[in-house]
Amino acid sequence: MQEHRGLDRGSFLWGRSVHNIRIERLWVDVTNGFGAKWKAFFLQLEVYCALDSCDVGHLWLLHHMFLPKINRDARLWQEVWNQHRLRVPGGGHGSPSQLFYFGMVQHGVRGLDDTPLWSPNDPAFLRPPEEGGGAMYGVDWEEMEDRAVAGHHAESHP
Repeated sequence: MQEHRGLDRGSFLWGRSVHNIRIERLWVDVTNGFGAKWKAFFLQLEVYCALDSCDVGHLWLLHHMFLPKINRDARLWQEVWNQHRLRVPGGGHGSPSQLFYFGMVQHGVRGLDDTPLWSPNDPAFLRPPEEGGGAMYGVDWEEMEDRAVAGHHAESHP
C-alpha cells in the first residue's frame, strides 16, 4: 500500500490488535458466531480420528475438504452481521451496512483515490491518548468493560 500510494497517508495501522477493542469485540462475535463450531469439530478429529495437525498431508486434506464450507459459513455470518443493529455515537441505531452507505453519502466515497484519510502529522492524531489522540484509535471504553470481550482477550492473548 505504501509503495502504491506513498508514505504518511495512514494507509494502515500497525501494532498488536489487542489494543483495538473493536476488533477484539468482532473476534468474540466471529468465534461465537461460527468459529467455535469449527474449532470443536477439528479438535474432535484430533481426539477421535487421529488427525495430526502437524502433518502437512492432513492439513492439505482439511483444506481440500473443509475450506469451502468454512468460507461459506464465514460469508453467511458476514451477511447476517452486516445487517445487525448496533448503537451509534450520538444515539440511534444502524447496521454496519447502513453506516457504510450513509457514511459515503455524507462524506463521499473514500479509499478510491490518493487523498489521504488522515496523516500521522495531523493535529488530531498527535493529541495525547487521554484526549482521544491517534494512539487511542479503536478503543471503545464501554466495550472494554464487557466480560465477553475481556474473557476472549485473556484467552486469545495469554
